[in-house]
Amino acid sequence: MGYSFVHINKLYSYYKIGKAYEHNYRLSNVSNAISEYRNKNEELISLPVKADRQLSYLEAWQERLHALPVYAKGNRKIRKNAILALEIVTSFSRENRNQVPLEQWKEVNVRWIQESFNADDVV
Repeated sequence: MGYSFVHINKLYSYYKIGKAYEHNYRLSNVSNAISEYRNKNEELISLPVKADRQLSYLEAWQERLHALPVYAKGNRKIRKNAILALEIVTSFSRENRNQVPLEQWKEVNVRWIQESFNADDVV
């Protein structure tokens, strides 16, 4: 019997958001990653594109923040100890990989993330 995994990482600073982006897009050296597999990772919820360029995690986060009415005017601050973002990684064990309907699994994961985190337009 195989297993499905979800890893949720709390990002508490702009630095951590930037480092997560560098790690996931292999912009920095990732010692535990096999470089030949670089293009095999897949983001099921893509980052937004602005001016023909995909935004970084931090840029997308800032866009989202400024779109929220309470922060739009810039006169409200974020708590010093706030969780700024969540990084969610879903995967499953290799055990049953040939028996998992991959496209359906992806759709179910995206739907679960959007429903669980109230993210109609996830950024």
